[in-house]
Amino acid sequence: MKPARILLVLTLTLAACAQPGTVSTTSPGTTPRGDPATSASPTISDGEGVAVTVTATPVEQPDGTIELCPAGISGPCPGILLDGEMDPSLISSAQQVTVIEVQGLYDGRRLTPTAEPVVADYPFLEEPDFSSLCPELDGSSTLNPSDDLSSTLAEYTASQDDFAGMWWDQETSVRTVWFVGDDVSDHQAAIAGLSEDEPVCVAGGARFSEAELIEAAESIQGLTDSRGRPLVTAGYGIDTIRNQIPLSVEELDAPTRTALTEAVGDRVVIYPLLEMTEQTLADLPAPVPVVEGDVEILTSPIRSGGGMDALGTFEADFDPDLNCVYFPGSDGGPEGRTVPVWPFGYSATGDPLTVYDYDGNVVAAEGETLELGGGNVTADLVEGNRCGAANAWVVNQ
Repeated sequence: MKPARILLVLTLTLAACAQPGTVSTTSPGTTPRGDPATSASPTISDGEGVAVTVTATPVEQPDGTIELCPAGISGPCPGILLDGEMDPSLISSAQQVTVIEVQGLYDGRRLTPTAEPVVADYPFLEEPDFSSLCPELDGSSTLNPSDDLSSTLAEYTASQDDFAGMWWDQETSVRTVWFVGDDVSDHQAAIAGLSEDEPVCVAGGARFSEAELIEAAESIQGLTDSRGRPLVTAGYGIDTIRNQIPLSVEELDAPTRTALTEAVGDRVVIYPLLEMTEQTLADLPAPVPVVEGDVEILTSPIRSGGGMDALGTFEADFDPDLNCVYFPGSDGGPEGRTVPVWPFGYSATGDPLTVYDYDGNVVAAEGETLELGGGNVTADLVEGNRCGAANAWVVNQ
């Protein structure tokens, strides 16, 4: 069955902005990945695929295989299987998370390396350094800054086009107010009259103002990749300390990177999980789940998870006429039914209805009561086989 494409629209606040995300209809792989004799999908040929660079966290699975997870995830994930072994020092754990960069051939499920993995430069996960930009200043206490001065400075900086950001250094009890450019003498004089005895570092040197970064954040919400799909499918925000917007994306190619640079310059730094090195995203193989399904379900296109935090109680049911999974209404009938949007890599089989996760584990069966984190959206925000539902429940990873 050829997967259909659907579109899920979610809206988050600017602090974690999100774009409408493409969601796929899947009917997925054949066997749990732990059985080496049977786990290979007949649609995949060893050593074949498209050339990519994967930037990910390598995690060893219970069966000894290595899975390339979205950067920062050190446990089970809907990752990319590594075809081969890896230096044990690069494998991550809950205590030590490593991000690597590895080039290879990707076939929809596995990556066959063509070069040795290397540790990636990935500041996206590093803790920001809130040190003052004025080391010569030293506060007289370790108390939090006064709320009155915070409000006063916020009011002042709101009217300054060159304002880049403001933060508090707990170690030295110094507040930093940062501006674009090198000459900040006027700001120093103005803020000295507002701060009284509290030490405030007024510094220049920022490349971009806060307004410029906000403008870039708003611009990327409307960008699409080279396939015409929304570029942004997960949360993002402004990194004040690094004076940029770090943007994590699932897939990237050269035309998409070029379009992003033309739109926002280097105000945005993009961190792709998988980047095409020779071809475009149109040539990227469709993801191959572990269990091959014969029932259509809607799945997220992103491996990194996240989403809404509500809790819902449901029972999974199967509509044989529409060949889809749904949650019945309160009366058990078709009225008020909800269609689930499952996480990346999920699949389903019928007779009896069974839903599998990205590792081939059973997560739902017909008639079982399920408690699922996620959130409710109207079904008209979901394109594809809605199973006659009025609502959709976006299931968290």
